[in-house]
Amino acid sequence: MEPLDLTTRPPRSPYEKMLGFFMLPRTIDKLRAMLPGGNLGSYNVGGSMKVLPGLSSVLLEGLGITQEQLRVVVGSAACEGEVSQWLKQNAELPDPEALNRKLMGRQVEDLLALVPLEKLKNVYPFIDGLAESTPCFDVLLEDDRRQFPNYKWGTE
Repeated sequence: MEPLDLTTRPPRSPYEKMLGFFMLPRTIDKLRAMLPGGNLGSYNVGGSMKVLPGLSSVLLEGLGITQEQLRVVVGSAACEGEVSQWLKQNAELPDPEALNRKLMGRQVEDLLALVPLEKLKNVYPFIDGLAESTPCFDVLLEDDRRQFPNYKWGTE
């Protein structure tokens, strides 16, 4: 797979699925950005706050694989189908609905319970304008929109 430059475009939406799992295409995009020739920009896989693992980390833990394992597979795969095949053979593929509920269940109020608002605003300057019940998926999308205001969404 080709490396991605996430300073010129965002990763895919957290709502996109692969093998039934939210966040998997987005995580793969971020791992492609970590390949030689790629650029991760302001994105990360582990999470931007030490007190709370990122959603990609939650996904990978739920699949029973490490970031490094999947990065190696992404780096050697010719296409996403090969990544999918590897996951089917090597990952623990639980019921997607249970893991998806866990991923989608994280909300702004969960962040605020662990991180002071002023620190959150360093990462997401717009966070104080969101309802506490806003899903973190929507926080990620808003951050993408603000980083790439001229990006043509749905053209990836």
